[in-house]
Amino acid sequence: MDLELILRHAEEHVNAGEFDSGHYEIAVGLLGKAIELDSEDVMTYRYRGFSLHRLNRDEEAIEDFTKVINLAPDSTAYYFRGDSLSKLDRHEKAIEDFTQVIDLNIDHQGAYFERSNSLRKLGRHEEVVDDLTKLINLNPKLWIVYNNRGFSLNVLGRYEEAIEDLTQGIEIEPEFLGLYAHRGDAHRLLDNVEFSEKDYKTAIELFDQEDEKSIYCYKQAIRAERGLIKLGILKEGEIEQKL
Repeated sequence: MDLELILRHAEEHVNAGEFDSGHYEIAVGLLGKAIELDSEDVMTYRYRGFSLHRLNRDEEAIEDFTKVINLAPDSTAYYFRGDSLSKLDRHEKAIEDFTQVIDLNIDHQGAYFERSNSLRKLGRHEEVVDDLTKLINLNPKLWIVYNNRGFSLNVLGRYEEAIEDLTQGIEIEPEFLGLYAHRGDAHRLLDNVEFSEKDYKTAIELFDQEDEKSIYCYKQAIRAERGLIKLGILKEGEIEQKL
């Protein structure tokens, strides 16, 4: 089988992998054969790196995207390598890659978002706010961005600004409980007890309505319960006890 035919079959499996991850495994095998035929073909490493990334084989994905970057650097390779680095908690290196993406494409929304996530993990909240502000300027309709910027504004003690962001997020996505939990924190820290209690209770109500509760939902519901405990409204948290 020649290189062109292998790449054609591999591309078909990469495209099908979105619906069945087994196709990514097949693609990785085919692309390994393609590399044996031509170890300098950029598209081969790009496809295999993407497939490995989707399979959460991030160390291997990093190796392939590094090869792409060495052969023909572009924003896509830096972005996916940065994402794999972030998943492995190598946030300083991930930030370097996302910065490279932005240098190549200043309007790359994903790079600002992912760089802000790595910055937040490192506790660099001023920079998180800067990145998410740039992202909001590019796209003001992403509720998760208001949620994340509101969280960092809370950490920085900028509670009024946090409330503005979280309220904006709620207007876009009124069913996301984290927005209410974070806004409840901001109101509580401003001694707005009535508003804080209402937000915490709304967060818990939304949690109770969730059919499939993610770890994040549990964390935000527990945040709300702890807030009500700090307000003296609850003595203990039932949700946290169940975990």
